[in-house]
Amino acid sequence: MQFVDSDDDADAESEAEWRKEMYRDAFPLHSHHTITSLAELQHQIHPTQQYRTVETNALRMPQPMPIPQNLNIVFMGDSLSRFQYLDLAYFLTHGQWVQQKVEYNHAGHEKPSMVTDHDYNDWLHFFNHTNAELAPYEQCDCYRKTGGSIVGGTGIIENRYFHDPNMNNTVRYLQKFGDYPFKSSWDVSDIHNNDHGPMILTESELKPLFWVGWVDAIRDFVCHMDPKPSVFVFNQGWWTNNDLVNVTLQHEILDALKECDIMSIYKTTNKGEKETDKDIAEYESQLCESADKCLDMTWTSAVPEPLYVDRNHFRSPVYTWMNLQLLSLLSSSTSDDDARVQL
Repeated sequence: MQFVDSDDDADAESEAEWRKEMYRDAFPLHSHHTITSLAELQHQIHPTQQYRTVETNALRMPQPMPIPQNLNIVFMGDSLSRFQYLDLAYFLTHGQWVQQKVEYNHAGHEKPSMVTDHDYNDWLHFFNHTNAELAPYEQCDCYRKTGGSIVGGTGIIENRYFHDPNMNNTVRYLQKFGDYPFKSSWDVSDIHNNDHGPMILTESELKPLFWVGWVDAIRDFVCHMDPKPSVFVFNQGWWTNNDLVNVTLQHEILDALKECDIMSIYKTTNKGEKETDKDIAEYESQLCESADKCLDMTWTSAVPEPLYVDRNHFRSPVYTWMNLQLLSLLSSSTSDDDARVQL
């Protein structure tokens, strides 16, 4: 992995090593960890940061950090992965993580949180606001009907494409809820090349070009992205129509990623509110063992109740902690990984 792409400049090499050390120190975890309490989690994030109090729980907000360069990541999965993507894309855009404290716009009005869809009047408001906060770097292939069921994956699409050519950072989020299909309104060849115009406003405008499962989405879409992703982070989450319990499908997903030389990172399901066990489901343990790397979320059992929006979703800075863990995992790659993956 490289945070600065330079083989000849000694200063650039020194900066690259400094960046890597920053992220290792921020959350020095590898495939597994031993965090069992919020205090341990806070100490891992930054041992010298002062505590700030939220209700009865002490928190540590991550201190300012250098923005990585040459990231090339795809998140594919549920709403938890969406919010992790939004938190990371916001950091790459503004140089600071999404804050828990209330923020205000230029007119003095309270701004809704990037990582709490409950703060918005409707889904269009959520899509427009979060996309505007990431301007000019994000394009959003997004629509979600405001009423009725989305069972079967109808009336819903959300794929986000972040690209900052100055820092050479490309991060995407592709929506995949359980066994519902992945859909895209755009051809993979012109995601970053064309102005796709305003977002979809009505269900009649939703006419996906792709409507496929995990494996075909990887082979026919992800592998053909330009630039091709270096890292693919995927999860199942809380959806009960869970198709990743299928061991054959697990192997097919990982084989498809290997075929196009993309690192696989499986992200385990976060713990729900008041869920304190440290166990990982058997199918997730299998994926952690089989994937190139595992983003183990069992530490979320230590997250205090005030940081939950609902049973399954968080407020900041929990998604920031997830991203620090991911960046640390990537910056701690072995030399073999470095030879294969350029971030």
